[in-house]
Amino acid sequence: MDKVAVVIPNYNGYRYLETCFAALAKQTFTEFTTYFVDNGSQDESCAFLREHYPETKIIQLDDNYGFSRAVNEGIRRSKEPYVILLNNDTEVFPDFVERLYEGICKRKNAFACSAKLISYQERDKIDDAGNYYNMLGWAFARGKGKPVSEFETSDRIFAACAGAAIYRREFLEKTGLFDEEHFAYLEDTDIGYRARLLGYENWYEPSAKGYHAGCDRLPCGKRRKRIEIQRVQGGSLLSQQYLSDL
Repeated sequence: MDKVAVVIPNYNGYRYLETCFAALAKQTFTEFTTYFVDNGSQDESCAFLREHYPETKIIQLDDNYGFSRAVNEGIRRSKEPYVILLNNDTEVFPDFVERLYEGICKRKNAFACSAKLISYQERDKIDDAGNYYNMLGWAFARGKGKPVSEFETSDRIFAACAGAAIYRREFLEKTGLFDEEHFAYLEDTDIGYRARLLGYENWYEPSAKGYHAGCDRLPCGKRRKRIEIQRVQGGSLLSQQYLSDL
């Protein structure tokens, strides 16, 4: 059995797939299996993968059930001890899988490690370096729009961005999977919060890098958005004591 499952959710993302899968085909670390979860696409996504990347395990859903349901299906169908979630509108560096795998393995209490996502259009700017959350009930993409050079150091973060992150299956079995009431956004902040409440850590791993084409053009992407406090596990404002270790 391979060590890592790479789960890619998709909804009518055919135009992105050649770039995404060509990058995965060049990985220095090869002990991974790719699971492609299609949310009832009407385009040529699945046909393209069957023709050009037949080793990919395709899971076809009959409708668009959203990001959380799609990645949960991939996690349930896979068995590998580590799971990378990857947006289909990404182009990752050749050592992306290797760096994420090494990053989580060396941190025994890590629930997740978030990659450095760089803007596809502005390659000197950060798209996402993990997620954070404040007492006013807002969730943010850490580093959004800031220079890449400012985010070269590994650090503990509130939650990993599920657009490009690795998760430890052993701990996912303790937290439960992604909350499917979050159709497309904030599910990663929610699960990262649950992991922290159980004593686990979330990390940013800058050596694992990839370009992200942009959330506004694809339902599986990430964007900054207000998070309703009552929808986050815990049900109320974070205490000052809890915030003290951010």
